[in-house]
Amino acid sequence: MELRATSQRPLRTAKLVAVSGKLPATGWDGMLMLYQGRYCQLANGCKTAGMSDFRKLKVWQKAHAMSLHAHSTARRIRGHELVALRSQIVRSAMSVPANIVEGRNQKGDAAFARYLRISIGSAAELEYHMITARDVGAISPSDYLSLYTELSEVRMMLHGLVRNLDRTGKDVPAHSR
Repeated sequence: MELRATSQRPLRTAKLVAVSGKLPATGWDGMLMLYQGRYCQLANGCKTAGMSDFRKLKVWQKAHAMSLHAHSTARRIRGHELVALRSQIVRSAMSVPANIVEGRNQKGDAAFARYLRISIGSAAELEYHMITARDVGAISPSDYLSLYTELSEVRMMLHGLVRNLDRTGKDVPAHSR
């Protein structure tokens, strides 16, 4: 797999910092990734049948952004006694968009809705860990409020999508999700 910077200069190492962004309209078949502060494209692509459409879901986009925000907030938590809390914040935050992706790849709306409910549970778990982090002084009240605002929006979107899937009982076009 070859990494190329958006300037088309080859990169020598393959240490990726974080996955982020959208596929550019350049004809590349690949994902956009953040590498040492520059956006890079994976040349051979990561698309698989049925998987690429999860990126079109607004709820996944918001959950992914929230997960990255939670991760950057958790990285600022210091202290050996808070290692478990930091880990749980990252794990529960990553679980929200990951379950959306996994559910989107299932057959049928009932299975998709089940995974969305798991995402809602992970969001509730993240909220608890954030409250704990705020209350023990591991994160600032402003970091808590910012992350809580994103989390609330994601949770409302998840509930709305589950309600829509339960009501219709049949496949809903991806653009309306």
